[in-house]
Amino acid sequence: QLQFDDVEKNHPYYSFIYTAVNTGIVTGTSEKKFSPDDYLTKAQAATIIVRAMGLEEASTESSAKTTFADDAKIPSWSKKPINIARSMGIISGNEDNELEPSKLMTRA
Repeated sequence: QLQFDDVEKNHPYYSFIYTAVNTGIVTGTSEKKFSPDDYLTKAQAATIIVRAMGLEEASTESSAKTTFADDAKIPSWSKKPINIARSMGIISGNEDNELEPSKLMTRA
């Protein structure tokens, strides 16, 4: 049983959300909210990819700071996964070396 107020058992993605939460890939947007219909931010997407690959705990990458110019805008919970994703070539900064962590991901 999920503890999110916004994910009912009849939600079309319930089983996928349940599996992702119970394997530690995602945690929700707050203690009681999952936000299943929201777009992902770049910070969330990088974190999910790194966790799904099982690399977050195995890495010695820093969780305190990134090398992106907009490091102060990067949420603390995502700094280590972002450093891992960058070192693997999964993400990179824009021409100003900014990650733009709050920018929404699209399917394109």
